[in-house]
Amino acid sequence: MSVPAPAGRTVLVAGLFPAKARDHAAVMAALTAELEGHGAVVAGSFVQRRGVSAGGVQAMGLPYSATTVLGSGKLRELAAARAATAASAVIFAGQLTYRQRSRLTDALGCPVLGRADLPATATPE
Repeated sequence: MSVPAPAGRTVLVAGLFPAKARDHAAVMAALTAELEGHGAVVAGSFVQRRGVSAGGVQAMGLPYSATTVLGSGKLRELAAARAATAASAVIFAGQLTYRQRSRLTDALGCPVLGRADLPATATPE
């Protein structure tokens, strides 16, 4: 996948984390710092926690799919922020499958990438 470097672009960052992940804030802060260090303007950060509710705990063992990366409410929140900020991309802290990227790109109206999808020039050596 060929994607432009984030320099000069407004982006949003997002992440899906299990409830037991205590370092999610540090992961999101590191991604934000990395992107800003390469000239991106990070307009917002969104975290979806999985396994916080009783239903979420039951779903922890299920595989992720194109429809379960974000809950419908978080997806609406992210879409509204993307529209309000005119962000040119959404960068996820974790990896996304091709299908997840495609589904989210369609839903949000901008490219959606996982951290691993960023060009080499967008990540520190």
